[in-house]
Amino acid sequence: MIAIPRREKGGMGQSNVWYAEKKPEFVKLVEDYIYREIIPIKFSKSSSSKGLPRQLDPLKRLKVEENAIKIVTKHYKKLGYDICSVEKDNVGWDLTATNERAVLKLEVKGLSGNLLSTEITSNEYKNLKADKKNYRLCIVTETLGKKPKLKIFAYSEDTKAWTCKDGTILKFEDRIGARIYI
Repeated sequence: MIAIPRREKGGMGQSNVWYAEKKPEFVKLVEDYIYREIIPIKFSKSSSSKGLPRQLDPLKRLKVEENAIKIVTKHYKKLGYDICSVEKDNVGWDLTATNERAVLKLEVKGLSGNLLSTEITSNEYKNLKADKKNYRLCIVTETLGKKPKLKIFAYSEDTKAWTCKDGTILKFEDRIGARIYI
């Protein structure tokens, strides 16, 4: 039996112990964490956090990113583009795709699941807004699966939105951040 300390609000008979036997899914998460070193991604379906699911395993996250870059590179090469990686140059996109008619700035996002939801950095966002005509958001879902799915979003002057060929429109939620240090 797992006993977890907690504080109950109000009145007499307060207990600082909560018994988990009525929450077997929670017990399973704790046991997996303790005995198998599996870090739970989501503790509760009723979580009030608005944060995005994150891949906590850094090696898996790196593999997802590498596969996404390969998938996007292969796609654009099939279309006749020359591809140059600028991932390490901190320019605000990952790949530059060039052909005789265009120079495209490709920001690549790889996701291990099928939920199309991710974040972009302030540098990526700044560049996306500054060069809407040539910037592309390339999002690969199920990146490590047998059939990864690539969606490419371009800015449409008609809809004034970032749109995929299948009609999917991206929604943006502006965020403000800061770095603090001593």
